[in-house]
Amino acid sequence: MDINQASHLAETIIENAKPQFIDIEKGDAKKTKIAVIPQGMSLQSVKRYIDEHKTKPDRRKGTIETDRLQSFFDIVNRFKAERSVVFARAELRDHSINAYIEAIFDYHPENDNVEDADNADHRAVYRFPTTKVFNDWLRQNKTVMDQADFAAFLEEKKIEIAMPTKEDLIPFDGLKPKFAEPLEMIELSKGLEIHSNETYKSKTKLSSGETEIKFSSEHVQADGSRVSVPDFFMIRIPIFEGGDPERVVVRLRYRLKEGRVLWFYDLFRIHDKLNEAFETACAKAKKAVELPLYFGSN
Repeated sequence: MDINQASHLAETIIENAKPQFIDIEKGDAKKTKIAVIPQGMSLQSVKRYIDEHKTKPDRRKGTIETDRLQSFFDIVNRFKAERSVVFARAELRDHSINAYIEAIFDYHPENDNVEDADNADHRAVYRFPTTKVFNDWLRQNKTVMDQADFAAFLEEKKIEIAMPTKEDLIPFDGLKPKFAEPLEMIELSKGLEIHSNETYKSKTKLSSGETEIKFSSEHVQADGSRVSVPDFFMIRIPIFEGGDPERVVVRLRYRLKEGRVLWFYDLFRIHDKLNEAFETACAKAKKAVELPLYFGSN
């Protein structure tokens, strides 16, 4: 092989080693280019090198975390577009609440055309903070307390205990539960001393010799009178910061253990109250940003 032949062969090898670009149909009358890479070569993206020379991004993306509800309104009104939407969700755990509202500025439009789908990655979110007073009640919910701790808790929270109204009794229509008034709750926690009168009754069947034993326990006060513990009491507290106070029914319970009175309470149907407060806050948000609002998450 002479020099000319060797040179020609080298040029041929180099030419065949180059990537080839071809156009293909996408099925929508549009074409796109793909690269055919010779064996032994790897395909590398050059996007990062191109992005180094850009003076602005291709599109908006990222999530803005707002600390105030009004800031959320202002941000949404600044960036919202025709296809923007808002999602809202609230979850109640044992002793905490996770409630938030999130705007998606680049959401999918209202049609079934896949080509019109958007990225849905430019967002703003606001997480609703719950009030300290509500957190205090939720933290102690269903927690057993002795007489001293229960009295101290109610003494600290007495300003939040409310008088029951006729409207509060509507869900219990026909059941006639006993609701405590604020002063009664304070006196109950401080001064009630409960004892247990336990009695055993036995009855023997003479024909068979079998003995039936019955046990009964009656809780009485120190003076011997029967204990009358109310079934419920009311509290009036805001759930979310900046929200209106909610009237919450509280179920009162006690038990006697080894001569000591133990107390606990249950925030009655607190899920319903949470939903009411959250829907009120979301209605305010929907009006402020004038966008479709959906309960759920994306």
